[in-house]
Amino acid sequence: MRFKLSDGFSSITVVLCKSDSTPTNDNTEYKKFGIVKIIRPRLLKVNKTNILTIQVNPEIIYGFSYNKIGTPIDYTERILTGNFPETVPTPYIDKDDIKAHIKGGIKCKRSLKDDCYTPIKVLNTYTHDWKIKVRVIKKNKRSWTNMKGSGVVMTLDLIDSASSQIQASFFNDAVLKFDNVIQENCVYTMTNGTVRPANKRFTSIDNNFCINFEIHGKIEKVEDEGVIADQAFDFKTAKQIADMEDIKTIDFIGVVHHVTPIVTINTKNGERKEKRTISMADDSGMSINLSIWGDQTTMIDFEQNPHPVIAIKGVKISLYGGKSLNLIRESTVSIDPQIKETERLKEWYKTFIEKESNQLVGLSFDSPGSSLDQAQATERLLIESDEFLHEQFSKAPDKCCYFCVNGYINNIKSDEKCIYMACPDETCSKKVYYQHDIQRYRCDTCNLDYEEAKPKFMLMVRFSDFTNTCYTFFYKDTAPLIMDCTPDVLKEFKNQGDNQSYSDAFTRQQYKKYKLLMRARIATYAGGTKVTYSAAKVMDYNFKNENHSLLERLALYDKKQTTPEQDMMMYNMEQEANFYGNGGINNFFGNTPTGFSRPNNMF
Repeated sequence: MRFKLSDGFSSITVVLCKSDSTPTNDNTEYKKFGIVKIIRPRLLKVNKTNILTIQVNPEIIYGFSYNKIGTPIDYTERILTGNFPETVPTPYIDKDDIKAHIKGGIKCKRSLKDDCYTPIKVLNTYTHDWKIKVRVIKKNKRSWTNMKGSGVVMTLDLIDSASSQIQASFFNDAVLKFDNVIQENCVYTMTNGTVRPANKRFTSIDNNFCINFEIHGKIEKVEDEGVIADQAFDFKTAKQIADMEDIKTIDFIGVVHHVTPIVTINTKNGERKEKRTISMADDSGMSINLSIWGDQTTMIDFEQNPHPVIAIKGVKISLYGGKSLNLIRESTVSIDPQIKETERLKEWYKTFIEKESNQLVGLSFDSPGSSLDQAQATERLLIESDEFLHEQFSKAPDKCCYFCVNGYINNIKSDEKCIYMACPDETCSKKVYYQHDIQRYRCDTCNLDYEEAKPKFMLMVRFSDFTNTCYTFFYKDTAPLIMDCTPDVLKEFKNQGDNQSYSDAFTRQQYKKYKLLMRARIATYAGGTKVTYSAAKVMDYNFKNENHSLLERLALYDKKQTTPEQDMMMYNMEQEANFYGNGGINNFFGNTPTGFSRPNNMF
């Protein structure tokens, strides 16, 4: 059954699709202009036309009417033309505000007028007739260029009176229309936008949806009544960051624990960038490094205020030196903000400094005044790491595991994949590709084009100790520490056809000894899983510490008590050794006869 349904404003075709299990009622008579109620409709698009499908017969509310109600226009046509008038949604009642009012006598900060607007937290892809009242807490505009063309995009971070947040985006013509209308820290009413799933890679807002506005969107500035907050955060602690695997953008607040001097970094295109590293701590007992760049390095007077609380909205997690934070263009920094978290952290840090054992666990491997946790600092033989990783991955297969190992470089793979062209932006350094039509390098992560790119190492190294071997990746931060030349020099050798110099640069590194902080994780390849290793930190090989570690292992081996079954096994081995004329069990391991092998778990 098919019929045209109208609400007096828009009309749409409804199709009754019954399954075999759906009860039928063929005796129902439907008359023109009758008022009906439909249950669980589903919106579909067929040949660019929107229709509703239902599986239950419509319920007759009123048998018939003599006249058509209103002058409805087809719903698909309204969407194409954007012909939607202002609508007032059903008032939304915030149950949390009611409970607070009843329980504690707290006065609700929301205005009664705000109940006429749709709360951000109820917006989803099925919400159409909505209207929000929000404050613009951040506005960002940038241009983009790719193989398909160029354009401009503008993003807004919005917050309503319930402190819910959402990101809005505008493209090209919509940017030209609304750029001069919208200002930061002003309040607006917004409607006629499209709610879509959010891409969490490009926003720190904790919302599964975002809004896209086109030129038919309606945005009006209204009076600021002071009921909408100026800012809102969704802070993650250092402990939560330690458990995160994805590189994402988050909000973070912490106390400045240590500040390094400003250093200058030379980039490939000849630019000089200033960088400062700040060790941040929070009440989870952990610290993490924050890298700030350019003019931001002098935004805080650390001599006057050595330990301020810094709140950052939209800071990027990096895997540089373990885990660290990077300030990006979209980041917003607040010094000693007037929020409850600031006072809590100041009280915690004051108590922490007064303690004698005031040691922090550092997520960044070079964090001043902090230490790695016990699992990361433990030195292991490669043959022992298998059991350790099996135990760790059985508890948390998605987490990275760390351990230290002393060994040497067996071989470095010198194929074309050992060097890649990277984004010249030091805060990005992702792989770029060359666009022959415009003769520029494209970085999809930054969404920008560059005249030049910077070569970076990505080495596959066969690393060994006296017990085993594993293939280990050395990336842009650790690879230069084991090579005696830069990737620019190697690329020049390759371009000039000097294969001998290119090969010698890798051969010279063989059998050099290092102490590595290994990062192990489970990766998926060709439908299966395997453990991959990468060097998180490269340190000098210390023979004294290595010998001390081996002596401790031997001492533990000598003190190991055996069970009766093991004693019987050792007795049988001694008898067999005597049979072969080996002089007893005391000399058995010194001169292993044919058919015998040293136990794998000796150390």
